[in-house]
Amino acid sequence: MQKTKTKKALLASLLSMLVCLTMLIGSTFAWFTDSVTSGNNRIQAGNLKIDLLMDKQDGKGYVSIADGEGDIFDEAEIAQNSSATLWEPGKTQIVYLGVQNQGSLALKYNILLDVTDNGLVGALEYAVLDGAQADALTDVTDWEALKAAAGAQQTGDIKAGRTTAAPNGRLDEIVNGIANETDYFALAVHMKEDAGNEYQGKDITIDVTVIATQATAESDSFDDQYDANAEYADIYVSSEAEFTQALADAEDGDIIALNPGTEIAGHVVIDKDVTIIGGEFTFDANDKEPGNEANHAIVIEANRDVTLKDCTLNYKDNGIYMKAGDGNIVIEGCTFGNGNRAMWINGGNTGSITIRNNTIIDNFNLEGYLNTPVRNVTIENNTFNNSLGTCSVSVSSSLENVVFKNNTYNQSDLGSLSQSLVKVYYYDGANYSDVVFEDNSPEGISGQMVIFNDDNAKQGWDAAVTSGGIQGVTSDYQQA
Repeated sequence: MQKTKTKKALLASLLSMLVCLTMLIGSTFAWFTDSVTSGNNRIQAGNLKIDLLMDKQDGKGYVSIADGEGDIFDEAEIAQNSSATLWEPGKTQIVYLGVQNQGSLALKYNILLDVTDNGLVGALEYAVLDGAQADALTDVTDWEALKAAAGAQQTGDIKAGRTTAAPNGRLDEIVNGIANETDYFALAVHMKEDAGNEYQGKDITIDVTVIATQATAESDSFDDQYDANAEYADIYVSSEAEFTQALADAEDGDIIALNPGTEIAGHVVIDKDVTIIGGEFTFDANDKEPGNEANHAIVIEANRDVTLKDCTLNYKDNGIYMKAGDGNIVIEGCTFGNGNRAMWINGGNTGSITIRNNTIIDNFNLEGYLNTPVRNVTIENNTFNNSLGTCSVSVSSSLENVVFKNNTYNQSDLGSLSQSLVKVYYYDGANYSDVVFEDNSPEGISGQMVIFNDDNAKQGWDAAVTSGGIQGVTSDYQQA
């Protein structure tokens, strides 16, 4: 009897399993799921803005003097010996100023003195006293005591040109919700007691400039160091004459910034290790005829470390001519006009060349010279709007360690002409090693990644593709 009941139970179980399996035929297994959407998400860029304030001692407190005109020493009432601006040996004048963060980003700043001398350099010295608000120094009775209060790093002789009078200021409480944070300071100028008669009747103009850039305070998804490399410019210019003088006076490592709207008429030779930040700057060489080096908008001499950023270049011949050498060159964020070639890179270089994030209408050359290769070039994230030529980059030399990455080349209909990112010309004995193509994309007319001037050029390239010297393109020279 017990066996019969067991058999019936087993039979019922088997029938239940069969029913379950039958129900699952044609179905799929699935996890429990749900979804939620967060819409209308907005990304807001921060705003970096500063103001320069002054207490004019008129009972109204600190007021903005940014971009203002007039004599701050004449308007300040606090002075030793006299409140007038006629100077004599022993006189000290103090003005009370402030730097205010009126933006939404943490910032760091430098206080600069821009001096135009008409005979008083050598007779004057300065001191900058941090934290000094109006009337704070009324108990200081002599210049030596005032200098001691300022500290050695923020005192010195007044010199013609630009001097960083007080470096490394910081306004970062905006991250804690504190708006309009202000650092107060006093600027004191003193005429030396031993200034002689040679300074009588002379004058000088002293402009106070504050430059600011991002500071490491806000955090992203990793840390608060994403803007640790934000830089100040050493020199700011607003005219061709100022730029020419700034380049002549620059020391290796200087950063020259060109204010918006600055225009340069033509040929510029860069023979120092400098960074030039152009903004809306235009190097205009349209009035030049092609054919020689002097007709290039910019020439970078050999063995120079040069960075050129955010410039607009117009020209008839070449935009930038780079001579061979061991210098490291960066061309970034520039817009190149419609001339003969945007850039000409001479072979034989041993330094690195980086060309990134530019917009280029015409093409540029990788050009060997006397059987020397072009080396160590990275061409990335550029947009080539090549409406007039058959290629974006022409190759007339051997290549070593050259990378084409994430470039977009917008092609147009040139009838029977083939278009490409790269056009290779025949060069006797040309060799290609460590040449890489990665994630480049044609737009518009479907063009090849590489085309050739003749069969000889194609044979040399084919051999390098087969040997692995060229990577990232298929046998028909499309993107791999």
